[in-house]
Amino acid sequence: CGARYLCFDRRPPLPDTLALNHKLILGTFGLTIAIIAWGIRMHGWSLYELSACFIAWGLLTSVMGRLQADTVASTFINSATCRFTGYTSSGRSAGLPVR
Repeated sequence: CGARYLCFDRRPPLPDTLALNHKLILGTFGLTIAIIAWGIRMHGWSLYELSACFIAWGLLTSVMGRLQADTVASTFINSATCRFTGYTSSGRSAGLPVR
């Protein structure tokens, strides 16, 4: 492989199959989407219920993925902070309800 060309063959090979843990996480995602579809159709869920479903799914996948609680909490806080900062700096925060 010369210096002028990218060498893609030096990467480690990808696994041919998904591990059981990955399959379970994908299954919980499908279940979450099914619950959301049911909630919207049968109960008229709005953004609050939808976001609660995704937050619950995120917490479930963090437990299934055996992630550290500190890592999950700091990632969630950093993500929420970035999104809130984006809303306030773009002027979209005028539409957010304050309770």
